[in-house]
Amino acid sequence: MVDVVEGWLTPEFAPVSASPHTLLKRLAEGGEMAAALRVTAALFRISRRDGEATSFFDLTMYDYYLMTAVGSLEKAGPLQALPQFCDALMEASRLDPRPEGIKEEDYSYYTVTSLEPSPTDGGDVLSALVRAIVRFADAAIKEDPADICRVIDILGNYSPKIFRRIALHTLASSAEAAPDLAETCLTDQTLVDADWCRQEYGKLARAWFGRLPAARQAEILAFIDSVGSDRIETGHAEFEAYYKRKAGPEDDRRHREATFRDIVWEWQEVLPPDRRAGLEKTIAEQGGRDSWMERHFPKEPLTLTRAAMQQQPVDDTVAHLVAWKPSDAQGRTVPGLAFELRESVAGSPQIFAAGAPKFAALRPVFIRYFLDGLRQPAANGLELDWASIFDLLDTVVARAKIESGAASAPGDDSDWSWAVRSAIDLLASSLGRGAGGMPFAHAERVRGLVLALYHQALRFPAREDESRYDRKHRYFAAYGTLRGAAVDLCMQFIFCQSKDKESVIGRAEREAIANSPEFRGVFEAELEDQSPAGWIPRAVLGRYLNWLCILGEAWLKQQFDALFPADKPELADATWLGYIEHSWPTGPLLDRLRPYYVRHLQSLGQSDAPPGFAETTNRLADYLMLHFLFEQLPEDLLDLFLRLSSAEMRRHTMGYMGRQMVAGAQYRLRAMAYFEKRLCSAIEADDPEPYRRELGAISLFFRMDIDRIWLLDQLSKMLKAGFEPTDPFSVVDNLAKLLPESPRLLRSQTRS
Repeated sequence: MVDVVEGWLTPEFAPVSASPHTLLKRLAEGGEMAAALRVTAALFRISRRDGEATSFFDLTMYDYYLMTAVGSLEKAGPLQALPQFCDALMEASRLDPRPEGIKEEDYSYYTVTSLEPSPTDGGDVLSALVRAIVRFADAAIKEDPADICRVIDILGNYSPKIFRRIALHTLASSAEAAPDLAETCLTDQTLVDADWCRQEYGKLARAWFGRLPAARQAEILAFIDSVGSDRIETGHAEFEAYYKRKAGPEDDRRHREATFRDIVWEWQEVLPPDRRAGLEKTIAEQGGRDSWMERHFPKEPLTLTRAAMQQQPVDDTVAHLVAWKPSDAQGRTVPGLAFELRESVAGSPQIFAAGAPKFAALRPVFIRYFLDGLRQPAANGLELDWASIFDLLDTVVARAKIESGAASAPGDDSDWSWAVRSAIDLLASSLGRGAGGMPFAHAERVRGLVLALYHQALRFPAREDESRYDRKHRYFAAYGTLRGAAVDLCMQFIFCQSKDKESVIGRAEREAIANSPEFRGVFEAELEDQSPAGWIPRAVLGRYLNWLCILGEAWLKQQFDALFPADKPELADATWLGYIEHSWPTGPLLDRLRPYYVRHLQSLGQSDAPPGFAETTNRLADYLMLHFLFEQLPEDLLDLFLRLSSAEMRRHTMGYMGRQMVAGAQYRLRAMAYFEKRLCSAIEADDPEPYRRELGAISLFFRMDIDRIWLLDQLSKMLKAGFEPTDPFSVVDNLAKLLPESPRLLRSQTRS
């Protein structure tokens, strides 16, 4: 079975299948450690591609899955797993390009800073393997402390320093089981003052130094004293270069005492009483181990902290921000203080929202960060003092009209465009909640602000060159512009008002655009733009094509040619990509949109496809399948899709349809009919190869709540026709769960 699993593990299969992880766990729990370790080696093997170390998983998931596997293996046989993982670390280290040019015995040290478990553990492949080795070593001696010597022997077979660090770390937890080894390590002069193992040596010293004979303790302390003396001559040159004078006897004394302090810092609590008293005197005089940084890089205390802003009256915070100027001695920048303001507002949004008008006189960057701090609370539906927030937004609009906003210090906003953007984002975060956002009673004031912000946004020149925008994702690129965000805000306002059944828009939802002359005028003016920049409003309105069909179908059909200008394909593409990537299939427009579906399909696999078309192939497939489920898709359009799409695209489609087959899904029978139709076509086809990947997706169905009898019937037909599931192990693994009441049928499917 392990041989079969090793063959199944491919870059396409391994990251998405739970089967090998389940098998690994069951083998370990069943005592089959050799087999479990083979599966582990195959699943987590490292290779080098394009000059980089790579695996089946991305970095985050590699760490997650590896630690899950370690959890099973460390319970079953940590001593058996330990050497295999040590070998894996060596192999991965040699494949990683970062340590190239460094001696092998040194470079693994740099993969982790601490071997102690931490909630923030996680990172690259090397650090994950190091943590796995530490866990196996710890698990082995926890199970039997007498195994400490075997653990140390295994680790001793490898030259990189990381293995020596792990050995010291593990020995510290079981020093009583190997007292001679602990004494040998503590008295090893190559370790006593070594920076690379200071934490691990300190841990061992805390555990065993106090139990050493007095003579051995004295030997270690005498060596440390000699280190301080030996370094004096070297330190003189550095001292003179920094202080511009020669070092005297008093300076030498301070140097020796500081050297002793630094070496024993990790294990100072186990020093003999007289040496502990001397160390405390040194600390009182010279400070702790890291105090030199404070002496050489003095900083003034921060005059306004996050805690202070949240505790003191809002008036005091405003007064400080008005008078504050950046200072090199304080080490705080304009963005740094603005960030503290944002986090303070986010932490106490209701207090700051009530005092919002008091911030109106601040520089633009502070107002921007203030508004950003309110955005997430607003998006979460927290009750805020919106009237006060609107007062501040009125000031933003007014000041943006008359002030240049020139930066007065590094980090200041150069104009008011960033603050206007933050105002737009704040309103959008609440309007997007519909009835769950700001109270409808504010509608008229919000309407005025939305329009004012839109017109103000148009007054600012484009901040960056158009070439920086990612045309492959048009809506996000458009929303990233101030103009696009302002158009989007107008759409959000109409959406929000449609949820208020007492408003003019809400009382006649399908006439919302007709009953919103100001916003209709905004959209029509935007669509008159036939310049290259006209892609921005079209990408935004394309994203809301489904909404527009509901809120103003007649207007939408009138404006269809402006949205999709036939003589400006690059502008029409922006609308299409906004729609296909972020909207929802719109049945009433299918006939009008058909040419764009056909154009997108005809671009499949073409090297000159418009930007964004290749990136949205799966969304294109999803839209077509939804039209199929709704019984709207013309047969010839389906045939065109099946003829031009790739095997991978059709496999994605089958996976999507599988999710529509689950119990309770509205269109489950239509989705099942699609699979049956494709299987029938495959059986009748002269060349079955193009169907294999697509039908093999039935493996995914076995993880879903799909009709058991129907599923096994389709699997039986597939197997008889010579088609196989892509992940047979997953199928076998789930058959027993699916049909425990039908052992005969289960056996027949398994044999097939």
